[in-house]
Amino acid sequence: MSVIFDMEHRQLINDEIIIELSRQQTECLSLLVSAKGNIVSRKEIMDCCWADRGLIVSDSSVRVALYQLRKQLAAAGVSEGALVTEVGSGYRLRNGYLELPGMQHIDDAVESTALNGDEITLVQPLTIPSTRGSRSMMRAELLLFILCMVSLTLLAGWLHMKSLLYPVHYVTLHEQDNLHILVQKGMRANAEDIKNRFLSIEKVNPYSFSTAWIYVNRSILQHGNLSTLVCDREITQLEKLCYSLNFQEGE
Repeated sequence: MSVIFDMEHRQLINDEIIIELSRQQTECLSLLVSAKGNIVSRKEIMDCCWADRGLIVSDSSVRVALYQLRKQLAAAGVSEGALVTEVGSGYRLRNGYLELPGMQHIDDAVESTALNGDEITLVQPLTIPSTRGSRSMMRAELLLFILCMVSLTLLAGWLHMKSLLYPVHYVTLHEQDNLHILVQKGMRANAEDIKNRFLSIEKVNPYSFSTAWIYVNRSILQHGNLSTLVCDREITQLEKLCYSLNFQEGE
């Protein structure tokens, strides 16, 4: 069965069907036909079918294009051995598998088929599923991840500012001549427990005060932590000296 290659209309035509070729496939097949059975390198195919239109592709793009072309040739009835891969060199199309008559001959072939009452089947070019959808999904997931990270960062910053700016009201829990313990209003605490912890730390603390004011409150950022500020005078006074302690409730 003869197969006609119509370069102008990008078609492969035999006695039964017409195979539609893409522009890429037509250009690659035209280059292989013009080589008359000689090897055409991958670079030549790239330059002819892509670079002339300002496109830059990889070797894999050439392999995919030639794979599609093989499928189209096979659909038109061309032997699978017509298009040969020369490993390390390129590709070549064996002679005698395609006819390249003038346009009049092609029109006659189509007209003759129509007059005989035969139906001509149009076969669309083979395509590879686009990855555009999956890439769009990946970009959307990445954007969502970035937005979540930004939101968490802003929330952490807001909590930190709240811990610095939110006013804390204290009430006196214990008071002696040299030790004053004040706790956050509404907070339940054991004065003796706080005193013992303070005294145990004072033994190794270089900033020991002869008189100490201890302010205890619950940490906003870390649940279950007690934030303790120890000063040498009331927190409202100027030129006070303070240091902070943190410990878990129930330690």
